[in-house]
Amino acid sequence: MTEVDEVTRHTMTQVGFELELSGSDKGIEFNPTCPECSQIRWALEGIASWILDQKDVDLTLELSHREQSISYSGARENRPDVTLAIRVLHRTAFSDPVDLHEIHYLEKMKTQLRQLGACERQWTRNSYHPTEALAAA
Repeated sequence: MTEVDEVTRHTMTQVGFELELSGSDKGIEFNPTCPECSQIRWALEGIASWILDQKDVDLTLELSHREQSISYSGARENRPDVTLAIRVLHRTAFSDPVDLHEIHYLEKMKTQLRQLGACERQWTRNSYHPTEALAAA
């Protein structure tokens, strides 16, 4: 092993992105298996399938939802959220650093979410019509 190998071995390299979709309902009562949570989870999966281009063979796309948990974030005033994570990674050479293709794909997903009216990090009362469902990415 050379000194360069040693330095490289201990350097962290970003290899992909994770985009988290969050949804909430006033009816969530600390039970991640409640009907409201299942309905939110189903809606988030529908949004994810709409924004994901499964035909992109150069990327690995992974969906991960925490079916048995509710998340709380200070950015969203600690409201109870159901979440779905989308991971964007290389199809081959998992340890390769992020490239322009992955960056472009992430930006494309974020643009599609904005078209739906989703807010980044936290929702605001001015970002949706009162009769529409809330979503944050």
